[in-house]
Amino acid sequence: MDILKKTLDEMNFSFSSNEFSEKARKNGLSKREVDNGVIASFLHKNAVQGVTKRMWRKHNGLTSDKKLSDKIMEAIDLLKSNGYKVLKPVTDWIDV
Repeated sequence: MDILKKTLDEMNFSFSSNEFSEKARKNGLSKREVDNGVIASFLHKNAVQGVTKRMWRKHNGLTSDKKLSDKIMEAIDLLKSNGYKVLKPVTDWIDV
């Protein structure tokens, strides 16, 4: 477990599970532990999964989700004020 904590500390704020696995192996994690899913369990408890299943970001105790949401809204406002169009995917459920 110390190897995984050390590895997480060495990672950038945003990283892929492949990068994490490679660095954990260099830090001494065995292939058997990797194959047993130790990394996945650790990441689910100690990091936030990104947009894709393989991307992760560290928990940031200094920044709450509200502050992150505010920053995203500021970025969207900046883009819109410069003529960009910002879209988000919408899924609707329709009665068949």
